[in-house]
Amino acid sequence: MVRLKEDPYTISYFKLCKIVKKWLEFNIVQLIYFHLPSSRTL
Repeated sequence: MVRLKEDPYTISYFKLCKIVKKWLEFNIVQLIYFHLPSSRTL
């Protein structure tokens, strides 16, 4: 990953993006499991 600036703001911004991405992926999986029980129970 190429960073234009090495200041703490940029580094924390990238860390925040990674955390948000993981959180969104986790929530999407939770939504699929909770809202589609018929596909889970075969």
